[in-house]
Amino acid sequence: MDNKITDYSCNEFAGKLAAKVSVPGGGGAAALVGALSMALCSMAGNFTTGKKKYAQYEEELQAILKEAEDIRTRLLDLVEEDAKMFEPLSVAYSIPKEDPQRVEKLEKATLDAIAPPLEMMRQIKRVIELLERMKEIGSVIMISDVGCGAALAGAALKSASLNVFINTKSLQDRDKADSFEQEADSILDEYVARAQNVFDDVNAKLRK
Repeated sequence: MDNKITDYSCNEFAGKLAAKVSVPGGGGAAALVGALSMALCSMAGNFTTGKKKYAQYEEELQAILKEAEDIRTRLLDLVEEDAKMFEPLSVAYSIPKEDPQRVEKLEKATLDAIAPPLEMMRQIKRVIELLERMKEIGSVIMISDVGCGAALAGAALKSASLNVFINTKSLQDRDKADSFEQEADSILDEYVARAQNVFDDVNAKLRK
């Protein structure tokens, strides 16, 4: 790819996503949404730092902001990594079935394609943890943004998982497939609920 997907404008990204092209796809969209959820947490933190009312949390807020910047950058990198892993997989699927190397090449390409969305899930776990904390220590005027971040994080997590499962089902090595699926399921089982809890708490506060 000549241009980085993350250098597209919002209009360009949405247009490419809508077009009859392979990338960006669901994985890239999941990573981008995860990055946006992290950005909303950072926004809440940036509007809280330096306020006398929240002075007791200043050191923790600064630490969260530093970590959040790293996670947001990593998730944006995963937009690119997910796209880069798709082309070799597409090529591997096009190898004639009579080719003796097809199975090996397809297996490797599939394993490579699983790595980005699974890493997205690991990163988004932490996004949700930081949103949980920001809900408690962030400025009350930013609470709706924290809730929005949680809603996006839950959606990004579920979206990334589908990009794991679509590939694990075709792996020849079922032990590896089971291991990947168990990790993804474990993250889903705990963190989708945690993201929903943040959203529900924020919603309840706003509707009192």
